[in-house]
Amino acid sequence: MRYLVKKNSLSVIKSKLEQAYYKQDKTTLQQISDSTQAISANHLDNISLRHCFLMAQSTLYHLDFKLATMPVQTELKDYFFCIDHWQYYDLCLLFFVANMINVENMKPYINDIIDQYLQQDMSDTTSHMVAPVIIAILEAAIMQNKSAMTNKLLEKIDLVKFHDQDFEFQTYLLF
Repeated sequence: MRYLVKKNSLSVIKSKLEQAYYKQDKTTLQQISDSTQAISANHLDNISLRHCFLMAQSTLYHLDFKLATMPVQTELKDYFFCIDHWQYYDLCLLFFVANMINVENMKPYINDIIDQYLQQDMSDTTSHMVAPVIIAILEAAIMQNKSAMTNKLLEKIDLVKFHDQDFEFQTYLLF
């Protein structure tokens, strides 16, 4: 059974990570990473705490375009593989860790997310996370020099109408 972080807690960590990332504040990111790692180590039965650590670690890795170790990538892929219905929590996690996973391993998740989005199978809050996730995966594909993956993803989303009006502009900024 997955333990879910309350939306408020998730929003707080998401906000702190985004602020530190945009400021490129490695010291703050390392502090967040260290504290979330210590907390998660003391609560091994709570997967959401482990995910908070991984999100912090990934945000730190993002500044140096570093991939996670294979065991960590496998841990995340295994988690995502078990998702039948994508929720806000799951998309936030994917948004933050997309850059530290080999993007070629994310194809089934991308397809599943876009299919659920197109079927309007998500809450409004959840569906608003789809565009940022796709942009994060596009960025990861570009940074990992996976041009075939980038092209396939751009083709797949070409006809999708996202809630975010600035999706095209944000994608343009990647190039």
